Amino acid sequence: MNRCDTDNTKQREAVWSIIRDGRWRTFEEINALLGNRYSEAGISARLRDFRKRQFGSHAIERRVRAGSNRLYEYRAVIPAPQQRQQELTFEKEVGNTRSY
Repeated sequence: MNRCDTDNTKQREAVWSIIRDGRWRTFEEINALLGNRYSEAGISARLRDFRKRQFGSHAIERRVRAGSNRLYEYRAVIPAPQQRQQELTFEKEVGNTRSY
């Protein structure tokens, strides 16, 4: 594993520690909770990572914050364990048709 991979892994773990609670947050709010260590571009990239199969195929939702026109906020939607198991079983039976 090279340095970039290690940095991305640490950043991914840090971002996940914040968004896994399912609360809506902006990039700025996520970064503030992480001690202002990361760029918005880096946080955005990690949120995209979480949608990928190798990082859990998580649902990452985005919406415009109420009262603003362009301020987006994000959250992870974690299915209940039983629901996630059903999804994995279904994917195994019919094959994963998602494209990345």
